[in-house]
Amino acid sequence: MNIKATCIGTRTIKLEEAEFFQNDNFKTLTKESFEKLKNSLKKHGIFVPLYFWRDKKALCDGHHRVRALRELKKEGFEIDDLPAIDIEAKDEKELAEKILLINSKYARITDEGLHDFVNQFDLNIEELKFEIDLPEIDLDYELEDFSDKNKEIDIEDLGKDLDTECPKCHFMFKK
Repeated sequence: MNIKATCIGTRTIKLEEAEFFQNDNFKTLTKESFEKLKNSLKKHGIFVPLYFWRDKKALCDGHHRVRALRELKKEGFEIDDLPAIDIEAKDEKELAEKILLINSKYARITDEGLHDFVNQFDLNIEELKFEIDLPEIDLDYELEDFSDKNKEIDIEDLGKDLDTECPKCHFMFKK
């Protein structure tokens, strides 16, 4: 069993050499989300490069992926070298500011956008809910008959409010 790197960085780094820059409580990850991350890595491999500070081994983004990969290695998976992209910063303070920017989420998924995307690519949301974590959407809410409900309701009928049920797929959107 191998977890393949399916993207290209500017260099690679061995899993064991990655050093954490952020403190352990910077971001939290539930056990459920950690399992989703592991499932994603098993299915898709490492498809997004990890960000490191300059030519150092200080990890700027991807701490939870590295933790998940280390756990998968303990479970017997072979792990490819990590695709790495270097971030330039004059000092730790500038790097910390850039890490906050990396973690900023400027855009949100809308109910209409989710429907269009899922339908455009004929995605199976029932299967994907075990790999993805979209905080603004309750994927465990009623998902049956997603395609049929999509055909029955005109896109103009969708409300733009949050904390409401989407009539097309019955996802719950949160604030």
